[in-house]
Amino acid sequence: MIFKSITVLLEVLYLSAFWLFIVTAIVFLRKTTLSPIPLFRYPAEFKLKKEDISFKSLDGLSLKGWVFTHDVGVKPWLILCHGLETHRSDLLEIASGLYDEGFNILLFDFRGHGESEGRVTSFGWLERLDLLGALVYLSGQKMLTAERVGVVGFSMGAAVALMVANEDERIAAVVADGSYTNCFEGFKVWLSQRPILNKLRFIILPYFSWVYRMRMGISPNKVNPNESHPKAHCAKFFIGGSKDAVCPVEQTEALFAMAREPKKLWIVNNAGHTDAYQKDSKTYTHKVAQFMREHL
Repeated sequence: MIFKSITVLLEVLYLSAFWLFIVTAIVFLRKTTLSPIPLFRYPAEFKLKKEDISFKSLDGLSLKGWVFTHDVGVKPWLILCHGLETHRSDLLEIASGLYDEGFNILLFDFRGHGESEGRVTSFGWLERLDLLGALVYLSGQKMLTAERVGVVGFSMGAAVALMVANEDERIAAVVADGSYTNCFEGFKVWLSQRPILNKLRFIILPYFSWVYRMRMGISPNKVNPNESHPKAHCAKFFIGGSKDAVCPVEQTEALFAMAREPKKLWIVNNAGHTDAYQKDSKTYTHKVAQFMREHL
């Protein structure tokens, strides 16, 4: 009788683990396989004269974007990087303000977003190859001034900017707004906000790590701005919101603590995830522009 009860219990545990694995895999696949959201704003709305561009990521995907250049004088370049499940048109208002401050701007869609090729996101790892492609594009067009560029990233785009800064010395300055410390920690935060799933975190977290490794070829713990960016010699400006529930302020503070000088930190009171600009667009634009002028 005892043997039979143990057998039944093991079967229940096995089936529970099996179906939990299936659910975790489905959720992960749904989050990493995207249906691109169409662009909904265009440069003309902000009186920006655009040039449509197309370039290749380092692994050969076709990426779409815009550049906004000044007609007179040599101006420094900024590349703006959007977050997960958004696209370049979400950054047009910020881009317009920075253009008015005297910068040339490159906006592009990461893989699987907007008008760019691809259907899969890796939450930052493969997207590194997209930003590196943008740098190659600017250099190939002989657009960069003294081969130095600034990158302004938001959420996933901020994490990408921090990781690539350690790989490419053309990046002289990074503004990281709402970056995670590493991909695995980001998933743990996401899980903690779902009470039912969070009770099973001891099973879900190893499954997530395994599925990510199988799909992307790397552990999510290795998708780690907090480990890679301290090696980069560029200037860094970290922006966070005191009420950020996606990448909590503690993560922004941890990134700042690990950074080399020169570095700067700005925590915006009562701001949520990447909401600092909405709280005070003029102050935001001024601070970012001033930081970039100091380091480009």
